[in-house]
Amino acid sequence: MPLFIKDDAVDELAKKYMALSNATTKSDAVKQALLQALERHESAPTAIEIARKYREALRANAGPNQLPADKPFRDSCYEGK
Repeated sequence: MPLFIKDDAVDELAKKYMALSNATTKSDAVKQALLQALERHESAPTAIEIARKYREALRANAGPNQLPADKPFRDSCYEGK
């Protein structure tokens, strides 16, 4: 199914991208831009991967003698306030 660009601003963007890239047609320029955008989104880390990396960094910073963050510990954080 063909894609018709009816927006003049989008048409200008496609022309600029075509001039900067090795695209030979506007369709090729749009295809390249969309493929690059999809690749960026697909290679971005998921929320789970970000959280896992954050958790690992916290554990690494805690050192070998990690104490549990249980209720007595949390209560001790508020003593004297």
